[in-house]
Amino acid sequence: MSHVPKIRSASGKSAATPHDRPTAPGDAVASSVDDAPERVTDRMRSTVWTTLKLCLGLAIVLAIYRRLALDPGSEWPGWGQVRWSALVLCAVLMPVNLLLETQVWRLLLAGAGASISFGRAIPAVLAGFSSGAVSPGGVGDFVGRVVRVPSGKRWVTGFAMLLSRLGDVIPLTFFGVIATLWLLPRSIDATQAWMTAVVFTSVPIGLAAAAIYSGSTRGRVPARLTRRLESRWPNPARAITMTTSIAGPVRRRALALATARYATFVAQLVLAVIAVGATPSNIPELFGAASAVFLLRGVAPPVTLMGLGIREAAAVAVLALVGISGQFALVASLVVFALNIVLPAIVGIPFLLFPRWRPGLVQS
Repeated sequence: MSHVPKIRSASGKSAATPHDRPTAPGDAVASSVDDAPERVTDRMRSTVWTTLKLCLGLAIVLAIYRRLALDPGSEWPGWGQVRWSALVLCAVLMPVNLLLETQVWRLLLAGAGASISFGRAIPAVLAGFSSGAVSPGGVGDFVGRVVRVPSGKRWVTGFAMLLSRLGDVIPLTFFGVIATLWLLPRSIDATQAWMTAVVFTSVPIGLAAAAIYSGSTRGRVPARLTRRLESRWPNPARAITMTTSIAGPVRRRALALATARYATFVAQLVLAVIAVGATPSNIPELFGAASAVFLLRGVAPPVTLMGLGIREAAAVAVLALVGISGQFALVASLVVFALNIVLPAIVGIPFLLFPRWRPGLVQS
């Protein structure tokens, strides 16, 4: 490294070089201005990507609609066919899902050494719905909650939420694989091929999620790697330690709530099918088909905004195996999409935009 000589003044004292002078406030502003184009570019790129995913989802829904409309014997649901009691019950299950989601998160947070009141957790979950609805892969759901807690607790908040997502995968794969295997003999050759592929893809995912969630992988990380992680990233390492220390009974209670939440999702789709006027011949079969629909949606890559179009395609293909026409399956799937994704995302917008409504986290 070359030595930069000091510049001496007439009095013999060293004059400050440009590297020695303290940074002026204007320099920070200038640096911020220099970074502004990059931030704008990133924001525009994210907006374009979200718009493209929304357009792709709408295109898939439109393609399904056009294919079903070409069916000469097609019958679309009408207002006169709506069963309002089933529709109301389907809508009532939406806040039930929200409450179960919130309680699972609170339970795991408390087990990790932090707690948040129910009244403060609900706005955070709603804000997560809003930011997750327009983010790649639902990443915004994490961000919407994490940014609303003190900086010292953000890592443990994120890892507790990640653990809750693993808990969601377990009932999704367990019941979904059973339902898909049960439906396989009813499907035609082409449908059998991709349903079999979904089963083979889902089983290792479900086993891995169960192993991590149960804590059976704890202690298998080499000590050298653990020390390196703690030395380089102490906050994430501490959050991982706090999350992995959650007791088994707490994990099991959270898993029971996650299973109940999964059951309400399945029940919502069944109620939506009934609400739009379909007449299923066998309700238990319809529950099995609904479980398979959510499995297919769960393993599909996030190529559209919040799975729009993917869920509808799965519903049309799978519900046909239990005697539900594509027209009723499409409308029922869109009803569930509106209740479980669009409506909570709209309700959560104020909590996402106004800082004074942001909840706080209280350490136990």
